[in-house]
Amino acid sequence: MLKNKLKNKKLIIFDLDDTLIISHINYQRLREEVLKFLDIGSKDELMKKPISELLNILEAENPSDIIKALVKIKELENSYSNNAEIIELADTIPEILNNYDFFYAILTNNTRDSLKSYLNNPSFKFLKKFYILTRDEAKMKPDPEGIIKIIHKFKNQGIIKENSLYIGDSFIDANASFNAGINFVHFHSRDVDLSQFRIKPEIVLRTWKNFENFVVDIK
Repeated sequence: MLKNKLKNKKLIIFDLDDTLIISHINYQRLREEVLKFLDIGSKDELMKKPISELLNILEAENPSDIIKALVKIKELENSYSNNAEIIELADTIPEILNNYDFFYAILTNNTRDSLKSYLNNPSFKFLKKFYILTRDEAKMKPDPEGIIKIIHKFKNQGIIKENSLYIGDSFIDANASFNAGINFVHFHSRDVDLSQFRIKPEIVLRTWKNFENFVVDIK
């Protein structure tokens, strides 16, 4: 039985990579590309940090190199998106949420360009049903700006923090939820280090097979 704090929800915000699709992004490779422009601290420690935090450090230390790093990251993200796959039954999510009068959105740290490569793929046409924000429209997670913007987008439909929740697979998603002050549900598509989560997930979803039951429970 779900906790009371997960009742009366009206908006679900989803992460994209490893939550709705398997993008095969090599995050270690992305970190390595950013670190090529940095010469501070322990490389081992820096490799544990989110890409967004590394980019913030780079912008502060070597602002002239931030564009170069972003261009390289964008190239890699675009190449990974060509091999992406749908996580089983993720494409049924919009129909289920429509049936229960939910609002729904995606907040991703991808660029708008890499998102376009997904949207142009006929296999991912279900993504076009979501309201989507990328890092081109909001600061990268774990900054809460994207979540706050999405809630504001639906404010005329009665959406507030208390009736919203975020579903994602990583500690970055968990920490963005914590920073925004909304509930977090962990989609456990891969093993992650839960010690880095600033907020404990209310529950863990391991597949989308019972998603409709989950929606009924939180409505």
